[in-house]
Amino acid sequence: MSNELGNAESASINLGYVCSELYAKYLAVQLVSVLENNSDVEFQVFVLIDKMSDESQNRINNILAHYSQKSAQFIPIDPEVIKSLGLPQFQSSFIPYYRFLFEGCLPKNVEKLLYLDVDSICLNSLKPLWNISHEGNSLISIRPKFLDEMCGQELEEYLKMYRITKKEQGFQSSTLLLDFKTMRGKGKTTSDMLEYMRGYQFDNHGGISDNEILIEYFLNDTKTLDYNWGAIIDKEFLLFDLDEKNLPPLLNLYGMLKPWTTLRSLPGVKQYYSYYDTAKRILGAQEVGFTPWTRLDYWRTHRKWLAILPSRLYEWAYTSGRAAG
Repeated sequence: MSNELGNAESASINLGYVCSELYAKYLAVQLVSVLENNSDVEFQVFVLIDKMSDESQNRINNILAHYSQKSAQFIPIDPEVIKSLGLPQFQSSFIPYYRFLFEGCLPKNVEKLLYLDVDSICLNSLKPLWNISHEGNSLISIRPKFLDEMCGQELEEYLKMYRITKKEQGFQSSTLLLDFKTMRGKGKTTSDMLEYMRGYQFDNHGGISDNEILIEYFLNDTKTLDYNWGAIIDKEFLLFDLDEKNLPPLLNLYGMLKPWTTLRSLPGVKQYYSYYDTAKRILGAQEVGFTPWTRLDYWRTHRKWLAILPSRLYEWAYTSGRAAG
C-alpha cells in the first residue's frame, strides 16, 4: 500500500459522519476504534445530524476529550433539503443522503475530508489512507472484494445496475475520501450535487441506494482502492476466507450482520465489542433505561431467536466454509 502514498504523512485528519439520535451509540464506538488506533493524529470531527440530543452530543465530545481531541462540530441538517428533491427515504430517513452535503456545510478552509459510516470500525492507522494521492480525482473510495471476484453474467448485471462499464468504477459509500478543492475546481459543489439528485430515477434492482448516485455522479472522477484498505463483513468475510489476524484498516458492518445481532465468533464482532466496552468505561456506563445507548447491551444479553436466527445461519455458513477450506 505504501507505493500509493502521495504527500508527506499528515498528523491531522478531518473526519466526517452523518448521524441521528438512534445511531449516536454506533458513532461513539466508531470514534473509539479510530482514536485507539491513531494516538499520533489530531482529528477534527464534523457530524451532520438529524435530531441528536444534547446528551448524546456531550457523550461524543466526552469521548473525544478522553483522547485529548477537540470537540466535534455538530451541524444540523433540515430534512426538507433532501425531501424537496423528490427522493425516496431509506428506512424512513433521509440521513444517508446527507453525505452529499459536506462540501457546502463545512468551513471553506477544510479542503479534504474522510467520511466513514458510523457502523464501521477502524483497526489500524488511518494516515496511509489519508495521505494517498488523489491523482486529480475528486474522490477516493474502496471496491468491495466481491466485486473484484465477479465475472460473467453476475458482473454484467452489476455493471448494468450501477450504470458503469468496468468493475474498477464500482465502490462502496461507507468510506469516502473527498478532495473539496478538486471538486470545486470541477464545479462539483453541494448545490450541483443536489440539482443532480433532483428527481433521480433509481435503477429497478429491488431497492434504492445512495451508493448508486455517488458512483454515477463521480464516474471517471474516482480512484478506487482494493479491499485491503477496507472490507465488508456481510459479504467478504462469509464468501471469502480472509485472515482474521490480518484484517484491513477498516471494517464496514454491512447488512444483517450487525454486532448486536451477531455471534462473537464471526470476524470483526469481537473487536467491535472491545471498542464498545471501552466507550462504556470512558462514559462511566452512563446508560439509563431502554434507550438507544442501552439497546446494544439488551440484544447482547437477551438474544431473541427471531433476531439472531439469520446470524446463526450466517455463522454456520462461515464456519462450515472455513472447515471445508
